Amino acid sequence: MKVIKILDIYTIMPYKIKGNCIYKKDTGKKVGCTKGSIKRYLAALHANVTNEQKIQIKSKLKEILRRSLKETLLSETANSEVNDVTLKAELTKNKGINFEQFEIDKIKEIVQINNEDTDRGMELSFEKTIGENTFYFVIKKLINEADSSKTSFKYIIFYVEKKNAASLEEKTIVYSKLSDPIKALIEGEKTDLSKKSKIESEIVKFINNSMKVNI
Repeated sequence: MKVIKILDIYTIMPYKIKGNCIYKKDTGKKVGCTKGSIKRYLAALHANVTNEQKIQIKSKLKEILRRSLKETLLSETANSEVNDVTLKAELTKNKGINFEQFEIDKIKEIVQINNEDTDRGMELSFEKTIGENTFYFVIKKLINEADSSKTSFKYIIFYVEKKNAASLEEKTIVYSKLSDPIKALIEGEKTDLSKKSKIESEIVKFINNSMKVNI
């Protein structure tokens, strides 16, 4: 996972550093200077921080971590992002093909969903809460247009942050990631367990790569 920001507790304490001196953030008043380690000097000051200030610091840390998690999920996992569109519009542009039942079963197993309503033939949808944010995901199976023989396909995952029931109808940023091409099963291979297993492995790899955080 890409590090969005190195968290330094000194940056959210009630003091700031200028050279070898410490100043109060709120008033700008100099607290003192040192010829030694400035961080050791600052640590000594932090030992005297009030409980109320410690609670505020913890709150700020939680917010930074929550924002960092959200930004990492949304920026690192998406091949593309489209602003000011609805999820429905993006799904409609990407016409899907039907999943095989074993694909649906494997996806549900990986993302740990049991709701039968998630299965709509050409798309599989589910919600996951990560930290304080809820995301709505849709997985589709597409014909690989670059393959003239039409014997391969790709998976695509779309997701948006869901803030309320109306979020999915509102214009927002829709993120998506596309898998590498996967060889499709031809009619005589649909009962071949080894070939099914290869596709299941591709599903696992794709979802793990698409959803960097452990859902």
